[in-house]
Amino acid sequence: MSKGIYAQGLAVLLQQPVDLEEIARLLSAFHIIRRIESNAGRGWPISGPALLIACPPGINGQVTVDLVDRPWPDDMGEPQKAPELFAAWSMGHFGPFTYPGGLERSLLQPWSWAEARQVAGPHGAFLRIRLTGAVRAADSHLRSANEAPLAELRFVTSVTQAILNHPRALAYFDPNGEVLLPPTLVRESLAQAAEHGLAPFELWSGIRLYNVNQGWIVMDTVGNWQLDMPDHEAAFRGQSFQPPDVDRFLRNVSLYILENGEVIKDKDTTDGPGGVRWRARICEESLLKPPRRVYRWFPANEPVVPAFLRPKS
Repeated sequence: MSKGIYAQGLAVLLQQPVDLEEIARLLSAFHIIRRIESNAGRGWPISGPALLIACPPGINGQVTVDLVDRPWPDDMGEPQKAPELFAAWSMGHFGPFTYPGGLERSLLQPWSWAEARQVAGPHGAFLRIRLTGAVRAADSHLRSANEAPLAELRFVTSVTQAILNHPRALAYFDPNGEVLLPPTLVRESLAQAAEHGLAPFELWSGIRLYNVNQGWIVMDTVGNWQLDMPDHEAAFRGQSFQPPDVDRFLRNVSLYILENGEVIKDKDTTDGPGGVRWRARICEESLLKPPRRVYRWFPANEPVVPAFLRPKS
């Protein structure tokens, strides 16, 4: 899946619609270029009333903060039943890598927030915080987006963090990484990441656990594509490894790829959970939704891997 109109996109789920002027006050530390009261007949899936924010030096584009006065449309429409919504989703207006059902999947495995469904489920509106992949310059030619997705994502996250201070803000939602968190945990994660000089992966990339078949478990990341790199899947027999250890492994290999590029080749091995080597397989198709390119990891000492887990080529 490739990025569409927007290079990055986050959301804040709200109790109910808010006054855009209140959001502007929360964003006083940023350069607000202008306010757009009307969507010029484009329809809410494209844009609601919005604020345009200038990006800092080194990041081309603009950030649009727009208000949608209805719940998050998790099904993303259908060509026949909701063509306007479906078209907006397919062009990336809900986030460059958003896939239908992402909010529900995030509610099914809220590892850090047991009350997620009760608090965020009944939300009545949301704000989108989206960074354009290109802006129209004065000479009417399109400028390409900045090639540093980490800087883009950090900036969009900083805008979102400010908005989360609104009293009607229920939850931070990264639809591209299927991450749903309360404002307090977002602030804590950003503070810890800053203290240790790390990227706050837990804000951008969800980790999930599935019992798949024949006693096997798959844990995966979803959201690394926001940083232009593959996600990771770890497949192992149940009870053989502890999920927290696998969680740390997935985060560590994600960080390694972020810092070094895709230097891990197909069938390479590395130290992993359980004190054993794990082998990587590069797969163009993930085992689970959303569809994406992944590294699929197996314990290297595993004698037999079921056919449904093996790479297709």
